[in-house]
Amino acid sequence: MFFYLKKESIYFFRIFGPLIFLLPFLNAQGFDPVTGERLDSNYKYFTIHAGMGFGTLEKFYAESAFSDPDNPSRPLWTANVLDVKTANKFPQIALKFGGWKSWFGGEMEMSYLGHKIPEQIVYYDSYGKILIDHNIHSLTDTTFYFTIEPQDSVDLPESFLSFNSFSFGGSGYDIACSLAKGPIIYETKNNIYNEINFDPPFKEKLFFVYLNKKQNSKIEVDRFKNIKVDKETIKSINSITEIISKTKNYDEFNFLIKKHEKIISNLINKTCVKNLKFKDFKGEIKSLGAWGGDFILASGINSPSYFESKGYKTIVKFDDMIYRKES
Repeated sequence: MFFYLKKESIYFFRIFGPLIFLLPFLNAQGFDPVTGERLDSNYKYFTIHAGMGFGTLEKFYAESAFSDPDNPSRPLWTANVLDVKTANKFPQIALKFGGWKSWFGGEMEMSYLGHKIPEQIVYYDSYGKILIDHNIHSLTDTTFYFTIEPQDSVDLPESFLSFNSFSFGGSGYDIACSLAKGPIIYETKNNIYNEINFDPPFKEKLFFVYLNKKQNSKIEVDRFKNIKVDKETIKSINSITEIISKTKNYDEFNFLIKKHEKIISNLINKTCVKNLKFKDFKGEIKSLGAWGGDFILASGINSPSYFESKGYKTIVKFDDMIYRKES
């Protein structure tokens, strides 16, 4: 029997424990003996993790590699399985390394996953028929097509399917940015991006503010993957992104930032950074990257003086932050 397999989503739960943890400091954290100000430290790190895990294949779909002789545009049979349990083939390995200097840094994680399908009974919805060939099946003297039941179950043997994957942490957005010549809109579903001409006439009112702490993007990405996002929310976010990329109106831009923050806040169950830290700011604020750390986008003409008064000294103008490669 020849068939194709398609999967819409795989969910793995992993428990990792550190085996090796190295922190080779380049410069130790310290304080200026005269002013008492903290001196920025520069260091790098490298970790190795191993652990066990389990997961499920959801919306698992299979179809025959052969066409239905009565309807050549359709496969001979199809089967939809709600979920299939998976298990480890061997301990999972992950490597993480990175470093930072002052307020900027980087991090990379690589992991190797090995899963298999253990012996189990699965239930499926099906359509079509299968070929019973008398040359293969000795119980019949003729070759015929057998119509399969619309709902049935099957016993899957141990290691019926196995999965090996080598992955990098993050969404792929950072890599796309490094390849692009300017601002982009990135699509996570197909890992594609489109370059856009985002150069708003009100850019002198836009500033990037560093919040004096790093946020682990990989942890936040993994956390977000476990959140189910409905189609209407995706449609709203896509619409906001499209309008923001084209608007020339400053008030509309601020309105959309506020709307975007509210949607994401409700989705990930976190308070918007403006409501959390900057309620008296006369403008709008959008969190960037993994919420809770790194940079924010502040929209307001008095942004530099406001954030400096709050103790945030790293404030970058829009034109100084946005990099445009030469053609």
